[in-house]
Amino acid sequence: MPWRGSSSARSDGAWHHYGHAHLQTGPAADVPVPFAGPAPGEVHRSKERRAPVARHRTDWTTSYRRAVPSMHQFTAMAQPVPRTSNARPISEAWAGRRVGITGAGGELGRALTRRLRERGAWVVALSHRPKPAEQSDLTGPQEWVCWSCGKEEELDSTLSDLDVLVLNHGINPGGDQRPESLNKALEVNALSQWRLLQRFEQLERSNRQPGHAPELWVNTSEAEIQPALSPAYELSKRLIGQLVSLRWSAPDQERAKLPKLKKLVLGPFRSKLNPIGVMSADFVASQILWQADLGLPLIIVTPNPLTLLAMPLVELGRLAYNKILWINRRDP
Repeated sequence: MPWRGSSSARSDGAWHHYGHAHLQTGPAADVPVPFAGPAPGEVHRSKERRAPVARHRTDWTTSYRRAVPSMHQFTAMAQPVPRTSNARPISEAWAGRRVGITGAGGELGRALTRRLRERGAWVVALSHRPKPAEQSDLTGPQEWVCWSCGKEEELDSTLSDLDVLVLNHGINPGGDQRPESLNKALEVNALSQWRLLQRFEQLERSNRQPGHAPELWVNTSEAEIQPALSPAYELSKRLIGQLVSLRWSAPDQERAKLPKLKKLVLGPFRSKLNPIGVMSADFVASQILWQADLGLPLIIVTPNPLTLLAMPLVELGRLAYNKILWINRRDP
């Protein structure tokens, strides 16, 4: 009773089907039946003779490099993608805009200049120092204007042509608490910036053009609400910070005629004023521009979580307090 592969039935015997095998019974059971398919041995041999499929073989390092992004790809992914408030590309948002920076000779001023020039802006340096001879024409400001505190009116012709004014100049007398040091810190860090802020606002009122929305950025530092190991510096920064908050609290009708006001609250970065700062000036400059492109009026760059939490609450409290007094004030 031999087992056969699949084939046609014979006339002298019967086929019984069991799955894929056929059992033949009857007188022809012992008669050899031709096998329609290949013999089992041939099946195995044909499988052995079959040529293996060509596969691309790689070692483990090649596979790892394909699966895992390279370091520069990780760095690119980790960088935030800047966006502007009107969804325009960064190159279009800054290209051709005239940006004036006081304190342009300092670490942060130079870093902001490099970043802005990369975006296509025209940078005007406003400094009490003469233009350095070793300044690069590719990364330095295109214009250099010298001025001194107390003579802010001499900058009117320059301020009237600016799209953005960044008030960034200042001094840090450290622990010096002599009256002369206090007066100088208040004059440079607060009163000079306040006078420039007022002049820029006045020029905007008189020379306002349709579709032209200039901006005014004021660097107050986190010393406005945090200790900075310098009483004179802290006092002056708190004064200019309070003055900026007062301008934010102006009625909406008045603010609509004024430049967009932004406050820069910056933590300690490495500079001549603070050689032990934990952040680099270039990092701070990149974060300032990124947050400005998002349209944030309060720009905070600091590793201190207390400042990140407290500063917005402080500004909300000041805004509510000042708004109430604006509403209830009596005109003389």
